[in-house]
Amino acid sequence: MIAPLIGINLYCFRDFCQTEPALEQTLGRLKAIGYPSVQVSGVGSLTPAAVKRLLDKHNLVACAAHDSFEALTQHSAEVIAKLKILGCSFTALGFPGEENLKPGRVPFLVESLLTAAKALAAEGLKLGYHNHAQEFAHYQGGPLLGWIYANSPANVLFAELDTAWAQLGGGSPAAWIRALAGRMPAVHLKDYRWLDGKPQLCEVGHGNLAWPDIFAALVDTGVPVWIVEQDDPVPERDIFESAALSLRFIREFLDR
Repeated sequence: MIAPLIGINLYCFRDFCQTEPALEQTLGRLKAIGYPSVQVSGVGSLTPAAVKRLLDKHNLVACAAHDSFEALTQHSAEVIAKLKILGCSFTALGFPGEENLKPGRVPFLVESLLTAAKALAAEGLKLGYHNHAQEFAHYQGGPLLGWIYANSPANVLFAELDTAWAQLGGGSPAAWIRALAGRMPAVHLKDYRWLDGKPQLCEVGHGNLAWPDIFAALVDTGVPVWIVEQDDPVPERDIFESAALSLRFIREFLDR
């Protein structure tokens, strides 16, 4: 097995990434925890050049990015320029917006993403789709997410499956990983637990996902980049402590 590159989404630390000094401190803490890479998202108005300078300073790489539907479809040249500055070959649509997930808009969504993906591909870059639970709603005989992938070439629009949202939407994360074999440059490792009858996102391995099955699917299909994401901290500890717990759990599996 070729060891995957482990990263964490800076969106988790968005409250600590809005200025250069804050981002520098955050990157230093993540490097000290043991992360070798980050997904660039949630850094506010910081320029790609500033982010890249700080990544280099802390010997971190940008394993991925997230971009908005507007940025990808109306400002693809700027997205391309950003990715090249970051030295990053993959970005994903973070969320298409509720409007674009309405049944009548889904074909438009896919057509728009394919246009953006082809623009990125011409520059040697890849565009992926990051799901939430909404994409598992019924559409044209199956999950909406399945329709999106079935109606887009696997070598044009790639996947960035989010494990927790997949399960909360009613899907099996491991089964989806296997179904998307060959078209997933990166995965979001996310877990959740139940608290007062509601799902609460938590550290990887500390919730109710079937991680042995998920890890087996990731290894079998050769997903090269595993990105930790925990949108919000749990009540009992801060998000940096949670980041350390998630990494420890993943490393324990990889070290077996």
